[in-house]
Amino acid sequence: MTGVILYDINDMDPQNGQTLAQVEANYKLAVQESHEHHIRVFCSTWAPESVSDLAEITSAERSQINEWILNSGVCDDTVDWATVLADPNVPQTYNPVYFSDSIHPNAAGHAAMANATPVTRWFEAGAYP
Repeated sequence: MTGVILYDINDMDPQNGQTLAQVEANYKLAVQESHEHHIRVFCSTWAPESVSDLAEITSAERSQINEWILNSGVCDDTVDWATVLADPNVPQTYNPVYFSDSIHPNAAGHAAMANATPVTRWFEAGAYP
C-alpha cells in the first residue's frame, strides 16, 4: 500500500496570502488526487506557534485548521502533532524540549512526532480500496 502524510505549518502566512478556506481546499485537492492514484492520505495537525515572522498566524487560525484536520473526515486518518509538540503549560506554543529554530521541531521533536504516528496501524489496514 502507498500512503502520504500531509504536513504543513505555514501556508497561512501573511506573505503567502492563503486563507483558511484556501488551505482546506488545497488539502481536499491533494487528498482527491492521491485517492485517484490509490494513495492513502494521512494528515497531521499543524505544529504550535513559533517565534518567527509567521507569528502573525493567530492561535485561532491554527486551532481552526487543526480542528478541521482532525474532524473533517477528508483524510484517511490523522495524527495530532500539535498536541505532541505543545508546551503543557502554554499549549499554543512549542514545548522548549522540542523546539529547534523559529518554526521547526528539533531531533527530539521529530522523534516524538514519529512515536505518535500510528504508521503500523495505517499500513496494516491494507490496500486503498
